[in-house]
Amino acid sequence: KSWVDIYYRFCSKLQGIRETLETRLDDITDETTSSFFKGILLGEKNQIEDYRKRLYQLNGIAHIIVISGLHISILGGIVFKIFSCLGLRHFISTVFSICFVLLYGIMSGMGFATLRAIIMLVISMIGDRLGKNYDMATSMSVALIITLLIEPFRILDGGIWLSYGAVSGVIMGRYIIRIIENKNLFKKLKKKM
Repeated sequence: KSWVDIYYRFCSKLQGIRETLETRLDDITDETTSSFFKGILLGEKNQIEDYRKRLYQLNGIAHIIVISGLHISILGGIVFKIFSCLGLRHFISTVFSICFVLLYGIMSGMGFATLRAIIMLVISMIGDRLGKNYDMATSMSVALIITLLIEPFRILDGGIWLSYGAVSGVIMGRYIIRIIENKNLFKKLKKKM
């Protein structure tokens, strides 16, 4: 059997787990709540009514129904903490956390925001393990290169521009704040007042 066959069989098993989780959510909640949880936990937006999606967009919370960096970092952090609390070594906890977020990403459809977040989290965890400082700009660049190697034509996709644009905005904001703090501009303004 080729690696491709093994990969697709593995993905099919993960899809089975996803379908089981969706069925379980349908069993324990009503239709509206179930569709909301499927969006948040599994990235399944198709079952959420259009008017609800519009409400989320108008209120600026549409990102909660997309598996994004926030979901991945929280999930990866929780899994790492659980394994650490079980007494596993730092290296083993890191490996299990990385494997878990990769499996979760594949199960949730591995959108490009999810792929970016997973790559950035993996770089962060490996860097932490090696005792290196985390550089968000570098990890974002590596994530973009890997994404474009997988599907080069995605450079034309608006979603990828928004995903990486949002992270770039965070990086620029942190950089500007660091410059202001280094020049003590806040203290100078306070003295003038």
